[in-house]
Amino acid sequence: MKKLLFGALALAALGVHAELKDKIYKYMPLKTDLSVYSANGAASMEAVFKRNSTAMTPDFKEVGVNVPRFLNTGLLMEHGGKDRERGAVNILPADGKIFSPAGKKTAGIYKDGFEFSGSWELNPVKLVPMLSGKHTFSFYAKGKGTLTVTGILKIKATGKDKVMKDESFALTNDWKRYYFQFDGGIAKKPADFAETFRAKFKGDNVVISAPMIEGPGVYPNPQAATTYVAPGAYRDGDRFFLPGLKPEMGVAGAVAFSYTPAVKCGWNELFSTDGGWRPEIEFSYRFYHKHAYRYQVAFRGKNLWTKNAVFEPGKTYQLVVNWDKDKFAVWVDGKKLGEVVAPGKPFTKKQLYIGSRSIQTFANGTFKNFTLFDKTLTDAEIQEFTKDPDLSKKLPKKEVSCITPFVSTPSTRG
Repeated sequence: MKKLLFGALALAALGVHAELKDKIYKYMPLKTDLSVYSANGAASMEAVFKRNSTAMTPDFKEVGVNVPRFLNTGLLMEHGGKDRERGAVNILPADGKIFSPAGKKTAGIYKDGFEFSGSWELNPVKLVPMLSGKHTFSFYAKGKGTLTVTGILKIKATGKDKVMKDESFALTNDWKRYYFQFDGGIAKKPADFAETFRAKFKGDNVVISAPMIEGPGVYPNPQAATTYVAPGAYRDGDRFFLPGLKPEMGVAGAVAFSYTPAVKCGWNELFSTDGGWRPEIEFSYRFYHKHAYRYQVAFRGKNLWTKNAVFEPGKTYQLVVNWDKDKFAVWVDGKKLGEVVAPGKPFTKKQLYIGSRSIQTFANGTFKNFTLFDKTLTDAEIQEFTKDPDLSKKLPKKEVSCITPFVSTPSTRG
């Protein structure tokens, strides 16, 4: 089998096959804390999570600043951004009456909930026209039986209602988020352009809480089903980075990790060596429309390589970016998607950002088993990682248990 990169070819010529563990520089399980294992097995607290968002945790207890969010044994990174066109704003009014009087006020998953049998309504909400007409309407509910929700748009040009198809949801005794998308039209087509949205609910012994309308957006970007943003508020970006990278890692090395996307997000920036707009190296997955999906590697602002491929929400992928002084190559689930000739210059940045671009977070999903290698990986080593990405057992056992609990540090906005 042809070796992938220069370093691997040199080793093969000498008849030496280094073990995967000998190439580990830093390893982050990202399961229960932010500890980092170095290649010799010693644990440290180098990884830094700077939390700007005041969104809710999955169990919807309001979090303090700088508390990392873990979901399904991975670090959950969520789409962020202050701008309405990013689809990260709850356009329900922060002030004013949202709920019809038919609901009986009770405890909700976030502040108030409304309990009813029969019918209940969300009052008309003014839509915010941007570049796209797609919105996401979501709410939390619990109860028994089936809940039916009917969305109603008021067309601006005619003043008439446009009744949407019924959406049916099977309820449980536990809080669960339900959502669907609707198209409010665009201003350039006034016959379909909606001025307001309201919703009718029908069910028995139902409790509703935390409704949210997001969008429209530049990207078709429904949000992950783990987050609620208060009315009128936006989700700001979180930052997660690892300082202290070796400058020579730009000559030869690899980054490998498991990633589970939460939704089809417009821009999943998986990692970069700088949190700015033009990072030295950036690996991303982009989704523009239903026929345009692609992985992309950029080096110092120049797109080196792209490959059409599809991410499926909820599926876990094993990703590897492998390089030497001449080439970058991308592997997904043990298959090499391609490689490209790259400038033979080392990285000069000293920090690696995960799921981050500037102060905004774009990788909507969970990361796990994030690993830095200070040497190029062979084909066989990439297959080994893909088969078993949990590398903790490959490190010296005497040090693995030395994990320091995560301690919050003051937040700074980038």
